[in-house]
Amino acid sequence: MTSTTAIRHVRIGKGTIRVGVRPGDGTRTPLLMCCGIGASFEVLQPLVDALNPGIEVILFDVPGVGDSPVRTMPSGFPRLAFLVSKILDELGHGQVDVLVFSWGGALAQQFAAQHRNRCRRLVLISTGTGALMVPAIHTSWKRWRPLDASATPPTPPSLQASCTAADPERRQMTSCA
Repeated sequence: MTSTTAIRHVRIGKGTIRVGVRPGDGTRTPLLMCCGIGASFEVLQPLVDALNPGIEVILFDVPGVGDSPVRTMPSGFPRLAFLVSKILDELGHGQVDVLVFSWGGALAQQFAAQHRNRCRRLVLISTGTGALMVPAIHTSWKRWRPLDASATPPTPPSLQASCTAADPERRQMTSCA
């Protein structure tokens, strides 16, 4: 962490959440940042350092990650969105912009839906469209079952044209050599 990011534990109900705040100039909407699953907020520090120093940045560790203790019961996304709202209450912020990566996108989408008046802007980077965060499966792959562990899936129809290309390097790049 840089010396300008103040780290503290915020009490919410019976638990605590580790929060980092890099102060801004007070004239802009604060930016709340959420990490991917299992990552403490230190992974975001290079991006925080690159942001305009006038923007207040709020970082936090979800329960069980980094220095936020594990809770007795797992927290679903509605509960985590509630915790984010309580963090903002403790910091005295009514509204924030939200920038998230990976798994943090599911939490941010829940927060934006559950607390519409608190999320001014939502930026999703490299994330999924929902809480399950399961990537789509091409329909032609649904019927494929490998007979052994060394088997490879068939080439999706969208790549078949690349596989018939005369250029051997192009065939290798598309895994159909």
